[in-house]
Amino acid sequence: MEKIIPINLNNGVIHIHPYRKIDLQNGDVLEDDLFEILSDVENMSFMPQRYITSRGDVSKLMLGVKVGYATNSRWSHFLSLVEFHNKVVGQIDIISPKAVFKSYGISEIWLIEYFLHKMLWSKGIMTDALSAIINNLQGQGINNIGAICKTNNLSSLSVLNKLGFIKDRIIDAKQDSYILAK
Repeated sequence: MEKIIPINLNNGVIHIHPYRKIDLQNGDVLEDDLFEILSDVENMSFMPQRYITSRGDVSKLMLGVKVGYATNSRWSHFLSLVEFHNKVVGQIDIISPKAVFKSYGISEIWLIEYFLHKMLWSKGIMTDALSAIINNLQGQGINNIGAICKTNNLSSLSVLNKLGFIKDRIIDAKQDSYILAK
C-alpha cells in the first residue's frame, strides 16, 4: 500500500486536517499562519531545512504540499486551533515508503515529520495529535511507522518515547531514525 486516506479529526480544541478546498480559498490566512511559525528561528531550531525568510517561500511550500498529494508521496496535515478561528499552529506530514527510501534509504517505513508553534510546546498537544494520527494510520492497515529526530531535540524525543517509538538506526551525526514498537 502506497497511499493513505487523508486524516480529518476534530476534538473541539485541535482540528487535524489535510489541505482542503477551504484552505485553497483562504490561502493567505493559512500561509500567514505558516509564515509565523516557519520564519521564527526558535520554532525551526531543530528543522533548519524548513526555516523560511520570505512569504514567497510559503507559497513554494504550499506547492510542495499539493504535489505531495498529487504524487501520493507526502500527505500534509495541519493542526488548527478551533477556538482561535482555526489558526494553523502546526503540521504533521506522512511520507510514503517509496519517498522515505529515496530520501533516507530506509525500506518499508511510513515516516512522520512534524512541527508545532512554540506557544504550544510542552502542553502535550503534539503527543495527542500524533497518537491520533498513528491510530488512524493503523486503522488503515499501516503499522510500520517511523520518525527522524535530531539527537539534541529532547522534547521531540520525549514525544516519540511516550508514543512507543524506539531508536532504529543512526542516520548521521545529528539525527537518528525511530520506529514505532509493535
